[in-house]
Amino acid sequence: MALDDLTKKRILKEGGAGILLTIIVVFSGIFIASDYFGELLIPGTKGEDPLYTIPGPIKTSFGTYVPYEASLNFTPILQPYTIDSDLSNVVNYNPSNSFFEVLTGEAKSLLVQNGFVVIPSDYQQIYDIYTENEESGIPSFVTTDAVLHAYHVLYDNALRSIEGDIFWFLLRNLTINMMDVSRTQYLHALSEGNSPNVEEAARKNLAFFSIAQTLLDPMSNSDPLVETLVAAELALIEAHSTITSSPLFGYLEDYSQYKPRGHYTRTEKLEQFFKAMMWYGRMSFRLNPSDNRGMNETRQAVLIALGIAQLEGNIDYWSDIYEPTVFFVGSADDLIYSDYLEMIGKVLTSPVELETVENNSVIEKIIQEGLLYRNPRILSSVIPDTQDASNETKGLRFMGQRFIPDSYIFQKLVHDSVRNRLFPTALDIFAVFGSNRSKELLTEEAALYPDYLPKRNELETEYALYNLTVWTQNLYWLWLYSLTPLLNPKGTGYPTYMQTPAWVDKELITALGSWTELRHDTILYAKQSYTKFVSMPPEPEQGYVEANPELFARLASLASLTFEGLSSRSLMPDIINNRLTLLLETLFSLTEITIKELENKPLKSSEVDLIENIGYTLEGIVNINESVYYTDTDSRMALVADVHTDPYSEKVLEEGVGNPFVIFTVNEVNGELILSRGAIFSYYEFEQPLAERLTDETWQEILDQGNAIPELPSWVESFIATDKFISQATLYLLTTPMSRFSWKEISTI
Repeated sequence: MALDDLTKKRILKEGGAGILLTIIVVFSGIFIASDYFGELLIPGTKGEDPLYTIPGPIKTSFGTYVPYEASLNFTPILQPYTIDSDLSNVVNYNPSNSFFEVLTGEAKSLLVQNGFVVIPSDYQQIYDIYTENEESGIPSFVTTDAVLHAYHVLYDNALRSIEGDIFWFLLRNLTINMMDVSRTQYLHALSEGNSPNVEEAARKNLAFFSIAQTLLDPMSNSDPLVETLVAAELALIEAHSTITSSPLFGYLEDYSQYKPRGHYTRTEKLEQFFKAMMWYGRMSFRLNPSDNRGMNETRQAVLIALGIAQLEGNIDYWSDIYEPTVFFVGSADDLIYSDYLEMIGKVLTSPVELETVENNSVIEKIIQEGLLYRNPRILSSVIPDTQDASNETKGLRFMGQRFIPDSYIFQKLVHDSVRNRLFPTALDIFAVFGSNRSKELLTEEAALYPDYLPKRNELETEYALYNLTVWTQNLYWLWLYSLTPLLNPKGTGYPTYMQTPAWVDKELITALGSWTELRHDTILYAKQSYTKFVSMPPEPEQGYVEANPELFARLASLASLTFEGLSSRSLMPDIINNRLTLLLETLFSLTEITIKELENKPLKSSEVDLIENIGYTLEGIVNINESVYYTDTDSRMALVADVHTDPYSEKVLEEGVGNPFVIFTVNEVNGELILSRGAIFSYYEFEQPLAERLTDETWQEILDQGNAIPELPSWVESFIATDKFISQATLYLLTTPMSRFSWKEISTI
């Protein structure tokens, strides 16, 4: 069963509320969770790997996640086919066609052997390949990569618009208020003359908030009380190149983290927001560290918690930043101010006076109460392996970075949990999620590190038991959930090439590429793991859509929840609204097309047109050049994100998406073998010096220069012809009438 046209139109017309009411009716007969805490995901039965499924609509604090996938009911019935070694039975193959002349040697062999081949290119955007197909009469192969990339663009641009237009101002107001509160607390303690500990704690808090204020507004002046401390911290933050002791806190801090990257390099305001939020997210007021600073830092934390509650508007400012980012990324991994207010309420029954906070016995009781609260699950500080991470880092972070499942996996699979393993790999994540191919590729890791396999098995068990509440808690988790159909090998009835081991590798690259975009978009909020210190063309043949209806459906559900969650909080940027609606409509259509393909049913003319025009559809979704937060960097899909830090080697693990690669597939369409062309992610994983964390701009320069591009994963040789390369400029010159060029353009190609 699929959604009928009337239902889809109503969904797209009515937005969030309409989505809920309409689809719940469609899913009448499917489980609707009222108490979903204990409800587990349902393992799928297709393929060898688990394909977990959310069985019905789930109410969350941000809206209702409606699993469109749950209504899908289809049986793949495609018959296998063979490709002649000279491609003579592929009806539209013409070796003299400039688009196909690359299909020689290794590329041709892989195409015949696997039914598909991927070739590196220098195209800068994924949709360029598709628009070129339409202009040149080449059938398009619509990949999951293309729509996953489109969702990333909307997610990333929605977040940066909200940060620049709303969060920056909220954070400035909150910071100014907290400076005023800290100054008032200091002056009160000073005037009373009997609270030296409170006096010093309030002074340090004034410095803490003054640093954030200067990061937000470099023209602001520091209070003379703290200007020396502030200047010392700011110098280290602006250098962002080393791990050293914090002048304010005294413990080690990785100042390289303050280098703006991700989309935060696009405007000055976003850079300011990045640095201030990084400061608020990383610096911890610890409860019980081994350096005996816990008493003083907890006193600071108590004053901060009281200060937030004391001044009107502070709680709203804080919540109006925190709650939407929970929707995008997740909840803080560390204790927050409300936890401390709760602790204070348990220890003290009467109104709290500053003199009470001076009392060490009161602070000690709060510490003991705080130790009963949740421990941080991800180590994001520089801690020797001789110390207990929870004791050393547990405490208040003013706007703590968020728990994310992939960093947690990384944390559990490096030293000292896995002795002497300093760096994880992104394959760890998908191995835990059930990818047998990832496990095969990690066989050597298991041999090198005896602790590795037992720890990974523990994580697999843990993640298999996560319930519906966990997987639907925010967009970050649901993005990961949307990728899991890529891990499920395809069986009988799917296109022949999708049943090959090489296609499993291709799908793994797709998952890794999309995950890299997710980490890029959330680099500020995601709590990073640390290793412990050690001319008129002819009418084209009909194109094809990658037959993965589960992924298209899950992505449609994710886009729906994104729309509802942003709209319900009046956070939907105008430039995103219509584009998100168009993406949702496209995903519905692609889902239905793939089911028809698998059941060998004819497509409607409108569906054939969608495939043919997919390049311009995608361009309309992802080209957001009218945004004030758009720069030339955004005209390309290449991006990079550092995801793990090893302080011992002073290196970070970088994940990069490069220029899109071109994929050729042979599909049976209306009884004939048709050669089609599409685009997929390119993916890189490599180490980089800690002091040289990469920005998108630097990464794109590396790709353009060509001599320092990291190697692709070795296992992609199963489907990538690395001896071939497609140059967009050369190909465009060969296939475009000269009248469309100016002489200046011709001279530069």
